[in-house]
Amino acid sequence: MFSNLFENARRANVNRFLFLGSGSEYDMRNYRPRMKEESLGDSIPADDTGFSKYICTRMMQGIPGYVNVRFFGIFGKYEDYLIRFISNAVCKAMFDLPITLRQDKRFDYTYIEDGVRAVERFLDAPLENLKYNDYNVTPNETVSLLGLAELVRKLSGKPDLSILVGSSGQGLEYSGDNKRFSELFPDFVFTPVEESVRALYDWYAAHKELIDKDKLFIDK
Repeated sequence: MFSNLFENARRANVNRFLFLGSGSEYDMRNYRPRMKEESLGDSIPADDTGFSKYICTRMMQGIPGYVNVRFFGIFGKYEDYLIRFISNAVCKAMFDLPITLRQDKRFDYTYIEDGVRAVERFLDAPLENLKYNDYNVTPNETVSLLGLAELVRKLSGKPDLSILVGSSGQGLEYSGDNKRFSELFPDFVFTPVEESVRALYDWYAAHKELIDKDKLFIDK
C-alpha cells in the first residue's frame, strides 16, 4: 500500500507526502529512553511492523516535503479496547474488573485529538520549514503503565479496584525525543494526560453499550 502511494506520488510530482510512522522503527529489542530521530538504523527491527515502518521511512529519506510523522503510543475513542492498554483499563474499571498489565514500563502516549492536530500542522506548514524527513511527535511527559492504571482507578472513583501486574521490574522505556517537533511547532500544546484519560473515560461511560464485558476476562 505504501509503495503504491509513494511511487505514484513521485510520478505525479507531489511535493508533500505524510506517512504515519511508529516508535517501533527503532527496534523494540533495543529501546532507550527518548529515542532521537538520528538513532534510526542503530538497530534494525526484527518484527514485521517495526521493519516495514523502518523501510518506508528509509524510502523517503532525502526527498523534500516527504515526512514521517512518527507517533509512539496513540490512544482515544474507537480503538480496540481489548488490546489497547488505556481503553482496556477504562473498560475493566467500569465493570469492576481488575486492571491488568504484563509489566510496568514507561511510555509515550499521544491523545488522538492531539495526533490529529499534529497532522494538520504538518499539512499546513510551509514546505521550506520541513527540514527533516522524520519527526517524533510525542508529549514532553512520559508516563508509566502502572501510573496510568492508578489514574484510571482514581477517575473511576473505585479506590479498592485491583491492579494486577504480571512481572516485576521495568520493561524497556518506549519514548521519543521531541526536539525536532517542538522546534518546528513551538506553540503546540499537548493535552495533559489526566485530562485526556478523563475525556476517554467519559466517552466510554456514555457508550457503555459498546463494551462486551465477557471479552474483558481474557487478556490478549
